[in-house]
Amino acid sequence: MKSWKDISIETYIELYQLSKDTMIDDLDRLTEELAIIYDMSIPEVEGLKMSVINQMKDDISFTVNEPRQTDLKDEVEYLGIKYVLNKDLNSLTYGEFMDLQAIQNNGDVIENLHRINAILYKTVDGKASNAEDIFLKHMDIETGLASILF
Repeated sequence: MKSWKDISIETYIELYQLSKDTMIDDLDRLTEELAIIYDMSIPEVEGLKMSVINQMKDDISFTVNEPRQTDLKDEVEYLGIKYVLNKDLNSLTYGEFMDLQAIQNNGDVIENLHRINAILYKTVDGKASNAEDIFLKHMDIETGLASILF
């Protein structure tokens, strides 16, 4: 069985955008959710046997609840790169602070969780990394959401 810990920020953004679609019926929503979570095309999902669909539905039953916001992690590691949480907001650059403010003011926090985390987490060795893309694809949504409570 899957859990929110198995869902990347990228996947959650897709699910979040789907949840805002009020014009989609329940079967189409389920098809889209399965395609998103299992990284399949719609035709691939539609070609599955009902026994497989029912098992997949059971496996994603966690999605009826929102992801829980876990404790903020002081350190995370993705693709062999360690990142440390910068808890001192005064050490942010003015540009980073402005980016955080713009995200907050525009109300698009979910769509920008990877950017928020890339601002708050820095590599241990101080070397540049493509943190936004790495966090988008590899950070789980519960870890990602913890940063917005910081």
